[in-house]
Amino acid sequence: MTAIPVTSPVEIALPSQDPPSSTELRDWMVRWVAEKLKVAISEVDPDVPLIELGLDSLAALELSGRLETLTRREVSPLIVREHPTIAAISAFLAGPSPAAAPGHPHLQR
Repeated sequence: MTAIPVTSPVEIALPSQDPPSSTELRDWMVRWVAEKLKVAISEVDPDVPLIELGLDSLAALELSGRLETLTRREVSPLIVREHPTIAAISAFLAGPSPAAAPGHPHLQR
């Protein structure tokens, strides 16, 4: 991977007030991971496990917190283990919240 200079942090907010789409989440995560690893965006393949890209456990924990803020829903610190790629995480988080899933009224807030 080629190192690139990083001049500013990736913005935490997405443009819309609606829950982010899978594509918006994927694009945001690609930028965030590229910045975190100091590599070109083109070197971050959304279908390669984040651990293989070089994301360590502390960065994965930070990512889960950022994703919680972006999606306004609880995100497990283990999300990188449960959904190892950017594509898998974005698809999971763009889906219905487990708390809102029918048949689980005890989980609803």
